[in-house]
Amino acid sequence: MDDKIKPALIGGGSLGVANSIPLVNLLNCACCALVIGGGVLAAHLYFKDTPPTAERPFGDGIMLGALAGVFGAIVSTIISIPMTLLGLGLGLMDFLDDILENADLPPEMADMLSSMGSGGLAMGALLVGLMFNLVIYAIFAGIGGAIGVAIFVKKPPATA
Repeated sequence: MDDKIKPALIGGGSLGVANSIPLVNLLNCACCALVIGGGVLAAHLYFKDTPPTAERPFGDGIMLGALAGVFGAIVSTIISIPMTLLGLGLGLMDFLDDILENADLPPEMADMLSSMGSGGLAMGALLVGLMFNLVIYAIFAGIGGAIGVAIFVKKPPATA
């Protein structure tokens, strides 16, 4: 397991940083392409020097990709915290303020949300986003890890 950490950190870190770059992050609209790419990168880094095997280790690739997805979700969230606090969160603060002002909420909930302020709501939204991304990134990066195994793990030549 320890030998999988470094490739997973590199693959996950790459996908987390790429996912935080405006316009580049739109690649995720194409079936989570950045997330899958992070899993493929982690698999490439891990399996690039392995000798050919009769059985391809898809389980290892999926686990490696899922680990890269978890790291990617964490990196992406960490990068988005200062952007959100500085108001660069692509309108998140305005959206949350609109909810506070215009939502038809029970008075108790409106008071609770108002007491949190938009900064507290933004941090809550980031936390919910992190939980969602942990699951989604792990699944799709795991798929990327399996794709990486199919691409990068070679089979031995057939003997006649």
